Amino acid sequence: MKKITSAGGQMSTEFIAMRLSGLRKSRKLTQAELASKIGCAEGTIGHYEQGTKLPSMNNFVKICEVLNCSADYLLGRTDDLNFYLNGGLPNDLGNALNIIVAALENQI
Repeated sequence: MKKITSAGGQMSTEFIAMRLSGLRKSRKLTQAELASKIGCAEGTIGHYEQGTKLPSMNNFVKICEVLNCSADYLLGRTDDLNFYLNGGLPNDLGNALNIIVAALENQI
């Protein structure tokens, strides 16, 4: 089992693999679909989910975007899936508020 070091100590690639696999399945995506969305081979996703390889930083960011989760969630630093803006609102709520504010500004 490989270990990586994070700010919170050491965690296994198996933990990241478990989180990635579980989240992908909960989003009803196949390995092939996730691979297509992030621009890698299906086998690469298989390696990530088996814990035999870690994603590059670029692929890690893309995975977080596609699965709509925080990097901290995949790394096991939190159990909260949501992104937060400036330590405050979840990303989707923040985006909704930005749209509302823009619409209101256009009416004035």
